[in-house]
Amino acid sequence: MMSEDKTQNLADRQTFEKRVFSYFEAMDARFDAMDARFDAMDARLSAVEIRLDAMESRLSAVETRLDTMDSRLQKLEAESERRALETKPIWERALSQIEELRQGLDDFRVEVRDAFRDLTRRIGVLAGDMVQLRADQSHIETRLDKLETESQR
Repeated sequence: MMSEDKTQNLADRQTFEKRVFSYFEAMDARFDAMDARFDAMDARLSAVEIRLDAMESRLSAVETRLDTMDSRLQKLEAESERRALETKPIWERALSQIEELRQGLDDFRVEVRDAFRDLTRRIGVLAGDMVQLRADQSHIETRLDKLETESQR
């Protein structure tokens, strides 16, 4: 029984050519589906690429603005340093003059305090002398009144 043709008992009785053709049709359909999926992926990637290009151009614009701001800031810093160097001698001279003026005022305060102290002493002496002078005058007037009354008698 070995000599029997086993291909006779196959359930599918299509010819070899039809079976090969149907196999390739199925493969062709699968390839068409894969092509459609690749086309969809390609479209999505193209959209992503367009968005990335737009983002890149926006980032380039931001970078340009930052570079402009950086150069402006550097100019301002240089100008500030230049002005600081220009005004430093003036400021130092002004501080020196203020210090001299403060020292002069301190010296003047000491002199005025000493002068007022001396003036207070002198006024005290003068007041004492005035009191003594009035006392002497009062004593003289009393004696004079006494002499006048005696001489009128």
